[in-house]
Amino acid sequence: MTKTNIELAQSIYDYFNQGNNQAVFDILADDVTYVVPGSPGVPYAGTFNGKKEVGGFYQLLMETLQYTSFDITSFTPDGDRVIVQGLFGGIAKPTGKNFQTDWIMIWTFNNGKVKHHQTFLDSYNIATACRK
Repeated sequence: MTKTNIELAQSIYDYFNQGNNQAVFDILADDVTYVVPGSPGVPYAGTFNGKKEVGGFYQLLMETLQYTSFDITSFTPDGDRVIVQGLFGGIAKPTGKNFQTDWIMIWTFNNGKVKHHQTFLDSYNIATACRK
């Protein structure tokens, strides 16, 4: 049975929380693009093209942050996109400082695979926490 885009987006978060990176990558298109905002103080910010670069993004993210909370408040379908809103908090590993921010993530799907992902968040809080 084919999953809806909302079910696919929900699966991504479930797999991520389980530490099942392979299952997340199985949902990504080979030519996926991730756009993650941030000031120069956010080591994992940038645009990442293809699964290899997206893998590098996740590696940098895990080296930089330890999540203490990750709450999803809504999933909103919009054609081939799913807009997800939430709040997360954590600790910047380089400094041990806490941060918290609201976020919106937009997942664009094509034939059951993530073609594009874009995050919107307050990167200032994260950059401040990462600053030594």
